[in-house]
Amino acid sequence: MRKQLLNLKFLLMLCMIFCIGGGNVALAEKTSNLTFTAACKGSGTADDNVEWEITSDADESNFDDAKGIHYGTGKKAVSNLMLTTSDITDPITKIVVNASGASSTSAKLDVTVGGKTFGSQASLTSTATDYIFSGNATGEIVIKLSQTSAKKALYVKSISVTYSTGSTTTATLTGISVSGKATELWTGDDFTHDGIIVTATYDDGSEKEVTNSCTYSGYDMSTAGSQTVTVSYGEKPETASYTVTVNTIGNTKETAYTATEAI
Repeated sequence: MRKQLLNLKFLLMLCMIFCIGGGNVALAEKTSNLTFTAACKGSGTADDNVEWEITSDADESNFDDAKGIHYGTGKKAVSNLMLTTSDITDPITKIVVNASGASSTSAKLDVTVGGKTFGSQASLTSTATDYIFSGNATGEIVIKLSQTSAKKALYVKSISVTYSTGSTTTATLTGISVSGKATELWTGDDFTHDGIIVTATYDDGSEKEVTNSCTYSGYDMSTAGSQTVTVSYGEKPETASYTVTVNTIGNTKETAYTATEAI
């Protein structure tokens, strides 16, 4: 009988830890891991199929077994190396970057999530090291290694992103808002919402950046002029809009373009 009571207490404790009443679901964590084992050639795929884009102002050099992907050399200057993904849409709580620079490096490592600083800037050493960034944010992840342009290589060996799944609330979507400024658009190009940020708001006062989870409609890339783009998000969609100008001069892009501010 005593053993049964102990088991019952244990189950009740688990319920209190992992569950919240009223139809809410438990909060769980997942980790997305990318370890480079060869030259990246501009992209990388994590173990959960999250896709990363890798860019730099220098060409990629030979892969380094100890330090990872490698941009810049003793003969070719480099000032930055960036790794970017928008594939993780759940709240991000921790990012671990294994990175390094060349001997006597002055390179810095910064992380932003949803366009905002995530954790604190780190100063790189010449030894491959795990740098930990903590916070709670959603949106595009940008990992940036930077230095004054120099003939000193920048390296990244691995990335690990910890994020939460599920929710501890049953908050209801109440609306979406659009901010930012759209990138240049020209007739004949594919439509892009680059430069636009869409934020969802909920009845508990919380917000979430949902730009890449929205549907965009109303534009016509074959027609020049001012156009209204409608943005939709949610199972019972909330909508917002912003205005862009599609420009054309023959087959050239000779005129500067300025999008109107999002409304």
